[in-house]
Amino acid sequence: MIMSPGKWHLEVPRDIDDNLAVRKAVLEAAVGNVDFQNLLIERCTEDVLFYTNLFVWQFNPSKRGGAAIEPFITWPAQERLLIARPETHAQFRPYDRGMLWCYENDKTMAVEKSRWQGASWIQLIFQDWLCIFHKFVQVLNISRNEAAVDDGNRDSLFWKLRYMHQHLPTWMTGEIEDQKLYFHYHRTNS
Repeated sequence: MIMSPGKWHLEVPRDIDDNLAVRKAVLEAAVGNVDFQNLLIERCTEDVLFYTNLFVWQFNPSKRGGAAIEPFITWPAQERLLIARPETHAQFRPYDRGMLWCYENDKTMAVEKSRWQGASWIQLIFQDWLCIFHKFVQVLNISRNEAAVDDGNRDSLFWKLRYMHQHLPTWMTGEIEDQKLYFHYHRTNS
């Protein structure tokens, strides 16, 4: 089953000012409008880039104060990391496999990364997207030690997940049980 990428993300502007305006308008239109909420959930389910570019927020530790809170707007390299499909290339290259393709085809993936490229955020966004919108998903996070996964520190992986959850509407996520080293997404049983 191909889960994504959909085409809905093409309607979401990547310019920061336009993106913020669309985010605000969409969230305001969704207040109390269950039909619109369900449409947004359907589009997010079909398109990880739509979800990411319209709903996900990140914390940027290189900035100060309120400027550290930013909408997550994907760069082309991040989009390739998420959704690249080898069948779209004339000659298959191992690095043409994005996270989505690897997940759909039960393949592993190694990502060579450097600081400030958003690879950790992208990986967490992908996992969170799977769990919020798809049933019976199980994912694991491994890092150099337990504290790097979940110690409440802004550098820990689960802090980033909690941060994303704080900025998502509950009509989208449903109830998420949050314990140390564990999340349970009740709506999808993931």
